[in-house]
Amino acid sequence: MATARFAFQAPPGRGEEFIFELTNDALIAHVREVLSGDERSETHVGGRIVKKKVPYNPAFSYHLDPATISFFEVNSNTREDCDASPHYLEDHLDEAGGAFLPGGYWGSWDSKLTREVKACPKRDKARVLHQGEHRVLRRAPTPQIKGHLWSRCSRRPAKPSHPWAPALAWWRCSPSPTASGHCSTPRSGTVTRSGV
Repeated sequence: MATARFAFQAPPGRGEEFIFELTNDALIAHVREVLSGDERSETHVGGRIVKKKVPYNPAFSYHLDPATISFFEVNSNTREDCDASPHYLEDHLDEAGGAFLPGGYWGSWDSKLTREVKACPKRDKARVLHQGEHRVLRRAPTPQIKGHLWSRCSRRPAKPSHPWAPALAWWRCSPSPTASGHCSTPRSGTVTRSGV
């Protein structure tokens, strides 16, 4: 059974993308056809919400249960009580499952699929998003900045603290490193190596 992740916006072009996961081969193929333009029916996303944050959908504190996801068209038979934008649902998550979104089923009428979310191999990934107090770091190509990192924490190049730095792709903002170069409590500060 394949696993794939996709994103949608509701309404299109506004707000954060909502990322969901599919494990059904037929549905994965359907979404890819919608994104390619070969399929124009049943383009809106619906499913039962789970009030729990998942790493692949960091902008929201809930996600869609992959086993319940389906796709629909908006017409006269479409349920009106399941419609809400992702951010409205986020703001009223405690009420979901009652009079608001009965049974926890959510299907945004404005949802529009935007892309397939591709996973990159850890060592080849040039960007990494850290949640909470973590920041976004980008490793600059070696010929241009010779092993330096461009850090959004400081808005200036920051020298890595380890001699292997140019060969490593994963970094994080953290306190001053220990003697081994590892840090145990991530937060904004010195850029050090991580995950080695």
